[in-house]
Amino acid sequence: MKVGIIVNSDMAVASWQYNCILKLRNRKIIFFVSNEENSNFQIKNNYIKNFIYYIINVVSIRQKKRKINLSSFKDYSVKNISYKTDSKNWQHFNSESINIILQEKPDFIYKCGMKLLKISDQLKFIPMLSHHHGDPSKFRGRPAGFYEILKGEKRLGQIVQILSNRLDAGQIISYGETSIYPWSYRKTLNDAYNASPLIFEKALKNLESGIIINKEKNGTNYKLPSNYLGIFFIFREISNLIERIIYGIFYEKYWNVGYCNKFLIKNIDTPIEIFDYIHSKSSNFSSLSVFKKYKFYADPFILDSKIILEGLDKKSRKGDLLLIDINTNAIIESFNLKGRHLSYPYTNKSLNKTFIYPDSGDLNNLLIFQTNKNIFKQRSKILSFRKGLTDPSVLEHEGLFFLFANYPDEKCILRLWVSSDPMFSDSEEHPESPVCISPLGGRSGGRIFVFGKKIYRFGQDFSGAYGNGLILFEINSLTKNNFSETAISSFKFKDSLKGPHNIDFSSDIITWDYYHEKFNLLAGINRIISKF
Repeated sequence: MKVGIIVNSDMAVASWQYNCILKLRNRKIIFFVSNEENSNFQIKNNYIKNFIYYIINVVSIRQKKRKINLSSFKDYSVKNISYKTDSKNWQHFNSESINIILQEKPDFIYKCGMKLLKISDQLKFIPMLSHHHGDPSKFRGRPAGFYEILKGEKRLGQIVQILSNRLDAGQIISYGETSIYPWSYRKTLNDAYNASPLIFEKALKNLESGIIINKEKNGTNYKLPSNYLGIFFIFREISNLIERIIYGIFYEKYWNVGYCNKFLIKNIDTPIEIFDYIHSKSSNFSSLSVFKKYKFYADPFILDSKIILEGLDKKSRKGDLLLIDINTNAIIESFNLKGRHLSYPYTNKSLNKTFIYPDSGDLNNLLIFQTNKNIFKQRSKILSFRKGLTDPSVLEHEGLFFLFANYPDEKCILRLWVSSDPMFSDSEEHPESPVCISPLGGRSGGRIFVFGKKIYRFGQDFSGAYGNGLILFEINSLTKNNFSETAISSFKFKDSLKGPHNIDFSSDIITWDYYHEKFNLLAGINRIISKF
């Protein structure tokens, strides 16, 4: 396959774009180096009208540039092309440049340079890929993330599109979302740009398969903000930062685990009713009493008739794994790794054995327990992954084992692995992985289960406060080569009760975690201690 890449005359691109280009390095590449011809309508920035925005740009946005190192590519050529700018700031290739592109016959072109490109009739049959950092159903134009923060949005969408001559309204071949941090424009954009190479990689697969994402593209076409909006943006971001600092110094989340041992799964007609059941018990349910050594309990899973969970040690500020008898509230067994945090002890029965897959994001490798009389005695480190995994969740389906999890540096990027055995000794990352790039469900939130003949999973809602709500997904297709899912419901407690963050159930027990926010003069000190 032959790929064209449009770059500016200095051959420099943003770091995140460079990482996208590296995904094309094994293909035959033509670098189309664009040069602007003399024109009466060259684009000029209005530094007076948008002065405040440019200050924000320098402080928060400015992306590092990397000059393309041609030695990184096996098979490449370089062609110079030229363009002119019209009175509406659209840029047009001249006839000679169009002929150069046509002679090279690229299968598609990745646009990393120039600004608003007007696609001529001769080039319309060559897909031209471009990024837009914004959900085009709401936010077209620029700047990325600015108006989303200004309007209080919870998520920043982004697309890879096949360019058309309508701004940010081309055919969408990949879509993802990242978190918005209302107190930090820089962090918001860093999250978005870090996800861009993964979204680009999925776009390449979808382009090859002819898959188009059905999404509206009729959002408002925004332009650079006025100085008034720039000042308002700064004050809003500062106020959000002050609010966050006050919360961090004086407030803490007090987690605990709720359960009901009169739950009967046979009385549930649809999986959505699991949310309805928990809601009906929101003011009348049993909670575990937290043993005095621990600050809180969270991440509950069912092991036979008991609950296995995380207990946060008050002294070490690290998570221990605890097996709790819900009838006596006693700790039957416990496990910790000195100086390491363990949580989310996902349980799965297979081959007449029970396996526990705890969160190993604080470790170098995935940790798996194979239970016997002492459930924590037989443990294994699995070297198939580049590091430990966050919130690993496992399902056995049609003779294969599927593992949903995140790498610790990918908070809301849910990956999927497949293996022939529950120890994942021969695991391979699924061809559709990552399967979810979004704060809505991009991290597991409990049991993956089969109901009727369909598969469902819980995903965390990261669009607001951490741990405050879940999304229920129906997995439409799950094979060694295919995956698709649909969000079908969501749930969070109301008023002072927050959550749930995790749900598990058996035929007669259901459990979940929740939290209250409370004032604590030592909250800030506790947060500092937990970092060490």
